[in-house]
Amino acid sequence: MNKCIALALFFAICAAVQAEENSSEYTTNLFKLMDVNKDGKVTRSEFVAYRRERAKKDRKSFDSKAAEQEFRKKDQNKDNALTREEFMASAKDK
Repeated sequence: MNKCIALALFFAICAAVQAEENSSEYTTNLFKLMDVNKDGKVTRSEFVAYRRERAKKDRKSFDSKAAEQEFRKKDQNKDNALTREEFMASAKDK
């Protein structure tokens, strides 16, 4: 019985690690997608443009004020650009 519990716990831990790796990979790819000019940061206009296109693709309404507010929350140093680190940190906060 104890071996079964230990084995189940092992698989649960493996699944959690895999999910975190997949989430990190997804977030990294999303950052690269938003960084249109490939300068290593996502500007306010790149962020808002991505959100607008995503809403259009998902056939949802787009709220530019909400997108701007989300950007300001993510922009920790208030330089109007998201570094990869800022973007990754904000993704972990969710």
